[in-house]
Amino acid sequence: MEIFVITIVIFLASLIGNVAGFGISVLMIPILTLFLSPLEVLLLVGIIHLFNSIWKVMLFHQAFDFKLLFAFGIPGIALSYLGALLPRWFDTDTYYVIFGLFLLVFAAYLFWMERIKVPPHSIWAVIGGGLSGFIAGMFGTGGPIRSAFLLVFKLPKETYLATVGAIALVVDMTRVTTYFFNDYTLEISYYYWLLLWIPLTLSSAFLAKWSVGKLSPKVFRYLMIGLLILLGSYRLLDVLI
Repeated sequence: MEIFVITIVIFLASLIGNVAGFGISVLMIPILTLFLSPLEVLLLVGIIHLFNSIWKVMLFHQAFDFKLLFAFGIPGIALSYLGALLPRWFDTDTYYVIFGLFLLVFAAYLFWMERIKVPPHSIWAVIGGGLSGFIAGMFGTGGPIRSAFLLVFKLPKETYLATVGAIALVVDMTRVTTYFFNDYTLEISYYYWLLLWIPLTLSSAFLAKWSVGKLSPKVFRYLMIGLLILLGSYRLLDVLI
């Protein structure tokens, strides 16, 4: 049952996240923490997200915005490395308290993000890249923050997806490498299941390319907010009560 649930979550998260431009980790991480330890979740989701980023770059590679790629990518690489080092400093209960609080703050951010206006200036690309990179390394999910900063530049949909995918790719490569070199591990059986899960993400990416633009970003955002509030509250209550 555990493997079945994880497989369904990976497929749906990959499909919805590729269509919306973010949300793969937001969907996966809170649910996978019900089954796995924090370090296992970060590594597994990091690997899945890395391959999703590869597929996104392959499918939309004609449309990069290289200026934004460098502005987001360089600080994102540096701070994702720093963020990926920190989870090992906390015991499981402490990490889950921090993670639960993060999910609730993140839900509030998603609710208000349409009201948060930033000018389309390169300095905001640097700040957005660094902030999303650090949060991706620490908590495994920085996509919504990255997307919020990228959206102010009003890119065409294909250019937006290609650019966000390329930025995510360099950040994912950095944090997954950091996880491995700092002894983040999975049970051996999960590495075998990756032989199914990785092709599954490719099929979802093709479905996403076919259906891009068909999902309402507003509906998607409110679904994410509800999920984050529910699972963030569960994480806090599970540790504190």
